[in-house]
Amino acid sequence: MLRYYRLNGHVKEIKNSAEYKDANLIKMVDPQYEDIYKISKKERIIHEYLKDSLDKNEIPRLENYKNQLFLLIRVPTEDDNKPGNLTFKTTPMGIILTPEKLILIASEDMNIIDVVINNYGKKFESIRSFVMMVLLATTKRYLKYLKTLNINIIRAEARLRKTQSNQELINLMEIEKSLVYFTTSLKGNQMVMERLLSGKLSENDEEKEFIRDVIIENNQALEMSQLYNNIVDSLTSAFSSIISNNLNIVMKALAALTIILNFPMLVSSVYGMNVPLPFQNQKYAFIIVIAISIVLTMLSTWYLIKRKWF
Repeated sequence: MLRYYRLNGHVKEIKNSAEYKDANLIKMVDPQYEDIYKISKKERIIHEYLKDSLDKNEIPRLENYKNQLFLLIRVPTEDDNKPGNLTFKTTPMGIILTPEKLILIASEDMNIIDVVINNYGKKFESIRSFVMMVLLATTKRYLKYLKTLNINIIRAEARLRKTQSNQELINLMEIEKSLVYFTTSLKGNQMVMERLLSGKLSENDEEKEFIRDVIIENNQALEMSQLYNNIVDSLTSAFSSIISNNLNIVMKALAALTIILNFPMLVSSVYGMNVPLPFQNQKYAFIIVIAISIVLTMLSTWYLIKRKWF
């Protein structure tokens, strides 16, 4: 999908194909090969930049070649295959800046342009300032999703205190996986933003200061992601130990019960033999045997309770 915009102080979408030539902002979402070839040839964009932006395994990086500044960052998105705000992923987005054009390309629609327009004003001094706002919006989205993950961690912990079910541990594993994605992507984005301070995007002190602010926001998100990841790891380890300990308690109780039941079974087995036995000629032999069994059971129970097996 291709969408064309005119960025001249304000962002205006161009829907008339006859006016596409006036567009200086192009948004490409999961484009076909023909669209990639057309934009690459028409706008003289390096073909590898467009192709790499669609590779879901591509890492963040920055390149500057023949007046084309290529930024590849990873943007957080919700995992549509696992609804419920438990799992998030990161998707690469390419930002290609030429003297005349700005191209945003990704394998899925992340609504970055709409987010920038709605949340950070509708007036932009230049294409460079719009790119900076895209970076800021990306970092803010990380912070938003991290807060959601933190809420999910608190809820999962509360549920685990009531019942140590497999599903709750699986939910924690899904959260931990999202945090690993976030931490890795934020580190890559941090590297890209720090390289921007060298002057590849910022041309004056005000723009450099803005990038420094974005770096601070990104670093905050990175520290939060690492902190939450450590918390989830600690929770998983703690509750795994609790579940293992509960299992040991149950096994100990079953072993103690087996020992207690063995005494009356032993007595009854002995008096079930067809050989001469004590008390066999007594009138109250059955009662005596039962009494012996009860005494042995009570003594063994008392001993095991004293040893804290129950």
